[in-house]
Amino acid sequence: MKRWQSDDTDSASPGAPVDGMWSAFARSVVECAISVAGQLLTCALVEISLGDLAAASIHAVRLTLLCLLATLAGRSVAMMAGLAPGAVLLAAVLPAVLAYAWMEGSNVIETINKAFGVGSGAQTEVVPTQP
Repeated sequence: MKRWQSDDTDSASPGAPVDGMWSAFARSVVECAISVAGQLLTCALVEISLGDLAAASIHAVRLTLLCLLATLAGRSVAMMAGLAPGAVLLAAVLPAVLAYAWMEGSNVIETINKAFGVGSGAQTEVVPTQP
C-alpha cells in the first residue's frame, strides 16, 4: 500500500504523526505567504513602505514580547509549584494583564476620557426649546 493511501490498519502506522506534522507545516507556510502578500498589497494600497509599517509596529511587538514573557514566567512558576490547572491559568494570565496595564494604562485612560469628554473642557449647553 502506498504511503498516501490509508485504511483502518494504516492509521496506526509509525509515520502517521510525522505526516500530520508536515501537513500542518505546509499549511502554515501557505498561510504565512498569504499574510505577507496581504501586507504587501495593503501597503501598496495605502501608499506606505514596509519600513514605515515596521517602524510603526515596534511598540506593539515590544508589548507582545513583554506579555509573552510575563505569561511564560507566571505559568512556569505555577507549574513548578504544582498548582491546580485553574491556578496555573490564573498565574499565566495575571502577569500579562499587569504588564499590559503597566505599558498601556495611560493610553487606555486617555481614550476613555476622550470618549466621555472628561477633562477636555467641552461643556454641553442646554438650549431651551421655543413653545
